Formats: sequence, structure tokens, C-alpha cells
Amino acid sequence: MTVLGPTGKRATRSALTLADFGSGTVACTAGQFTQLGSYQLAAGEYFAFGYGVQDGMDSAQGRIYGKFQTSSPAEIKGTLRIRILSSQNKELADLGRWRTEVLNTSASDRRQQTPFPFREPFAQEDRKLVIEFDPDSTSTVSFSDSALQLDMTFDND
Repeated sequence: MTVLGPTGKRATRSALTLADFGSGTVACTAGQFTQLGSYQLAAGEYFAFGYGVQDGMDSAQGRIYGKFQTSSPAEIKGTLRIRILSSQNKELADLGRWRTEVLNTSASDRRQQTPFPFREPFAQEDRKLVIEFDPDSTSTVSFSDSALQLDMTFDND
């Protein structure tokens, strides 16, 4: 079966991880969203968020998983927000907000991870995908001790 992407071309299921957004540590203040990192779409790159639409079919639907920790490592609870920005940093779309308690399920068992079905809007070249975090208490997120996986559908050329 051929999978079609957002532009109707042949597509590939893939995922973005925390390493795609940056590295190091980021100090986050409780009560406000702090940008953890961004992913700049390259020329000709076009993708949709998640994949699949069938509820109850674990392998057909994309997943999102996240765990945020300090360098201790100690888990940091809070809210993750994902947005699409223009090249001028203007918000084009807010893709969603998730509590860490919902995202931190199982790093290896996809059946336990939060569903992330195919959804609009689509992202295209010259856009940025930005991840932001609002911790319950002021903390420093360590990329090397944290994890994030976002299932995506990329168009192939």
C-alpha cells in the first residue's frame, strides 16, 4: 500500500526527536513557556504531523512521547507546547499542549504512548517547528537526560 503525504506525493513515516530541536540545557521559569528548541524546515521539505487516522489500530496511528528531566536526573512536570512559526517568527499554528504526565508513558511500547494521528496544518519550507515548555516549578531541562519523539509524515521528492 502506498502512503500519500500532505501534497499527495508518495510519503514516508518518520519521527523527530529532541536532538532535532537542539542540545545542552535550557533554564525554564514556572508559569511561562520557554522555547526549548526549534526545527527549521529545509527548502523543498514538507510534512504533516502524526500519521494514520484509525483509532484503536496501534500500528496505524502516530504517537508522541516525551520525558523532561534535569541533569540529576529528576523528572520535571509541566506542559509541552508545539507551534509552527514563520521565518519572521510569527505564529502560524498552535499544534497542541500536553501535560508531561500524559506524554511520559513508555519509551519503547508504542501501544502505551499518546496517540498523535495525522493532522493539519502542514508545515513547509521556511517554517520552524518550535517546542516550548512550562514547568510546574522553575527547573533546567537537560537534553541529554530528556526525550521527545513526534511521529511525522514526510513527502518524498
